[in-house]
Amino acid sequence: MIIIIPGFLRKKQFYQSLGDRLQKEGFRVEIVDLGINTKGLEAAYQKVLGYFKETSGKDTVIAHSFGGIVLKYILLRHPEVSAQIQNIVFVSVPHGGSWAALFTSVFQTARDLLPFRRHFKEIAKVSLPEATVNFIPSTELKVWMRRGSLLKDRIDIVIPDTNHDSIINNEAFITKAIKFINSNYDRIFLD
Repeated sequence: MIIIIPGFLRKKQFYQSLGDRLQKEGFRVEIVDLGINTKGLEAAYQKVLGYFKETSGKDTVIAHSFGGIVLKYILLRHPEVSAQIQNIVFVSVPHGGSWAALFTSVFQTARDLLPFRRHFKEIAKVSLPEATVNFIPSTELKVWMRRGSLLKDRIDIVIPDTNHDSIINNEAFITKAIKFINSNYDRIFLD
């Protein structure tokens, strides 16, 4: 099964076309319903953890933006969940936090995205499965500090002509993500 973890201010419906495409490829897909995901890291963590408690097999996780921070927080607090994960596909995740969150800091989730928050130091130490890939929209390399977008010791793939949200429905991203998931983490998938 593929579990899609939404980002901040994005409802489940935003990911439906990605989910439909993955289902066409033969995958079972579950999109976590976090509403518009404004209640912060703890609330999202509890809800997403519930999905992992309900699944029994090896899952692929596609985590967009704040959803990637939530996933890493789960792995920090419940390292046993990593045994349930076959692949991780990070998409537009601000691994080092986001100063842009200042503009929406009225919401707890935005405050939890600020780079100086303690949980960023903690989740930086989380052990990720080897089968982890990090997709970065080309515009984020121009806007954010590079080190906040890159994922140390894992494959980073930049998708041209995309931004933070448009990458989700970009054909190049979807094709490469499917190829990665089907490859069982054979690095040859990049060709």
